Amino acid sequence: MGYVIRFPQLDAVFVDRRKLAVLRRAHGARVAEAHVLRRLRSIHATLAAMRLLHRLGEGGALATLARRLSAHAAQIGLTTLARAARDVAICAQSGDRVAFAAVWARLNRSAARSVHRLWMQADLRV
Repeated sequence: MGYVIRFPQLDAVFVDRRKLAVLRRAHGARVAEAHVLRRLRSIHATLAAMRLLHRLGEGGALATLARRLSAHAAQIGLTTLARAARDVAICAQSGDRVAFAAVWARLNRSAARSVHRLWMQADLRV
């Protein structure tokens, strides 16, 4: 009899707190917090749209949204999410289905964990 062992994928998630500190110094705590919240809402909406485009097989449009997601995530220090989104854009454009499947899974794993880490580390007081 054979055994199947499942190893969960646990990607490290990084939040660049320096980006948050720069926002706070440049704009003040209240404006910086509002900016982070706007970006989080935008990230959520973009991810939802990307999932729909993925189901529809719209790689070009998905790549465009992935680049937007990467930029928004980078602005608020969600480094891991920004990199995963950038890789999704590259693979969606290249047409490499195997690479795309891998980075798409990484994006989906890191999205919720990145936002959670931001909330926990920053306590949303940027």
